[in-house]
Amino acid sequence: AAPIVLTLADGPRDHGRPLGVELVGATELLRADASVSLLLWKKAGATARDEHLRQALRAFFDHAALALLGEGERARRSVQLLGDADAPVRVGLAPISPGAARAWLTDLVTDLLGGAHDYLFPIEAALAFAERPHEADGEGLVAAIEDGRARGGGQSRWGPVAGADARPAPEPGRAEVIFERRFAPFFSRLEPR
Repeated sequence: AAPIVLTLADGPRDHGRPLGVELVGATELLRADASVSLLLWKKAGATARDEHLRQALRAFFDHAALALLGEGERARRSVQLLGDADAPVRVGLAPISPGAARAWLTDLVTDLLGGAHDYLFPIEAALAFAERPHEADGEGLVAAIEDGRARGGGQSRWGPVAGADARPAPEPGRAEVIFERRFAPFFSRLEPR
């Protein structure tokens, strides 16, 4: 497929000049009609709900990419086959418009290229607000980050940045902006289970 071309109005490294970015790569395994992303993983573990949503975020990337590649503004779902469960896990995703998909992906790329990420904001903190993204406020997000740190640090312990779980939480205002840009579009499109 052709790359998804995003234009950052104000290039994060060369302010004042637009920056073109091409997104290329493979989706997860898709059903023939592109309505389902099929995810395979070993086991759910102790925090199954969080793991189901963490994996469904992978399907949301497919959902946004497919909307931009002309596959239509329609509902899709993640079907997760787990090695330790008899039944698959299904997570529904409400439609996303090509404009909303482009905005979300552009925000992610802008954040990624925009500078140092010298803070801790693990996905577990965002997952605390998955069912109620409209209630996520900076103080609550920072509290969720610190709670995760107290319980062992979550996924940040295994990421590519050594000692990431020792970094400070962002200030509450920044935490709220990060949540709104990176996670709210996904959470707001989760279909009730």
